[in-house]
Amino acid sequence: GGETKTLRLVAKYADACNLSAMGGIDEVAHKLDVLRAHCEAEGRDYDAIEKTTIGWAVTPEAGPTGMTPDDAVRLLAA
Repeated sequence: GGETKTLRLVAKYADACNLSAMGGIDEVAHKLDVLRAHCEAEGRDYDAIEKTTIGWAVTPEAGPTGMTPDDAVRLLAA
């Protein structure tokens, strides 16, 4: 999941990171908390790292038709 090594290396060296949103908003929030802790340990400004996500606009909960545009806007806002 990248919490021990990858996000530690991001905190130490990277200008950006891309997180998978496949596990949902809660998982992304958790990974960002882990990154924030690694940044604190490294003395790095968390806000100096660009954070992006990749995921699907079709979810198992939405079924085969996927998300409506309003659903996608709500997800992206979160």
